[in-house]
Amino acid sequence: MKEVLHFLLTERDVVALTTMCLLYIMLIMLLMSVRLYSKQRSSAYVILFAGIVMMIVDRTIALMDFSLQEGTLQLLSIGRAGLVTLSFIFVNIAVLRLYKRINRPMRLRFILMIVGVPVMSGISALIAAPDQNVLTSTWPLIAYQAVIAILCYVLIAPRISQQGRYTFSLVVHLGILLTITLNITISNGTSSSLLMTQHVVTLCYYTILFFLFFERIVENLQTTYRSSITDGLTGLYNRRYMHQRMNQFIAGKPKQVSLIFCDIDNFKRLNDTKGHLFADEVLKTVAQIVREEVEDIGLAGRFGGEEIIAFIAHRKAKPPVIAESIRSRIEAEAGVTISIGYSVLRPKMSIDQLVKEADEAMYYSKQNGKNRVSCYGEIKHLLSPIKHIK
Repeated sequence: MKEVLHFLLTERDVVALTTMCLLYIMLIMLLMSVRLYSKQRSSAYVILFAGIVMMIVDRTIALMDFSLQEGTLQLLSIGRAGLVTLSFIFVNIAVLRLYKRINRPMRLRFILMIVGVPVMSGISALIAAPDQNVLTSTWPLIAYQAVIAILCYVLIAPRISQQGRYTFSLVVHLGILLTITLNITISNGTSSSLLMTQHVVTLCYYTILFFLFFERIVENLQTTYRSSITDGLTGLYNRRYMHQRMNQFIAGKPKQVSLIFCDIDNFKRLNDTKGHLFADEVLKTVAQIVREEVEDIGLAGRFGGEEIIAFIAHRKAKPPVIAESIRSRIEAEAGVTISIGYSVLRPKMSIDQLVKEADEAMYYSKQNGKNRVSCYGEIKHLLSPIKHIK
């Protein structure tokens, strides 16, 4: 008798522990969804909030000790199973909505899934026998959840970036349903070991789900940060970020720093004759070439319009060689020519001065035939007030 009592207490401990851990994870997800909705106003977080609230209600009911008649307990069990099914649907809709806007056909499919929950709950109530175990009476909803899991794999998994993790979460959820089914089939819903397994696997499922949402939030933050420091068209760093990074670097007293200033020749004429879309493609090609040439030795950024700069910060880098490589590749690969000027940082020199000198060297190239490289140190004695030529 003592051994049986000890086993029952162990079962209760496992159920209580996993339920409390589950509630904690859900509370974190709930707070995250509220916080993120206040910042982004995405319907994904509203849907996630609703799904998590449903699951919290179910878990809270599970912690309570009800002294009810068998028929009432059956109806309560069916109601909880329906709530869990709705929660599962809502959470999966939220996963999709975090990645994609839900179009009308997809919305209709999810509505049909939701409508199916009260239908299956009604069927469960109709077929429930008075002497049947409360868990056994929920099998139509369990089967319905399995169907939904398969449909979610077909409809959602191909449309999101975390396809592997999401698929694994569905497999784990199917494991929960399999455990419940075995409990119903083998012991009429009374197996303590299978009940404990069910709670542990459920905890695993929501842990995976938490990391899935957390990873997506990190992806969004990275995307937001990336968009704040890069140019939307070329993908190069924007002018503000380049200025910030260059100042940070020279504050560390580097041994050798140079700036290469590039400007596409006759870009306005290209826009006028070939159109903006063609000119944009040319600009992206030029940007890609500059990025590739300085990838391991510095940073590339879009200074403005068709102007691109390359900040070189490597003691073995040779600015004239790099500049000439950029010029020759662009002429060969982009179908346009480019005028380049560069300058080398000297003691007590600011970034603004460095940019100004490289810019002046580039305009010297413009005035003297274009499609060439000029070094500020070599031509500064030749400079006079330069009229900017595009």
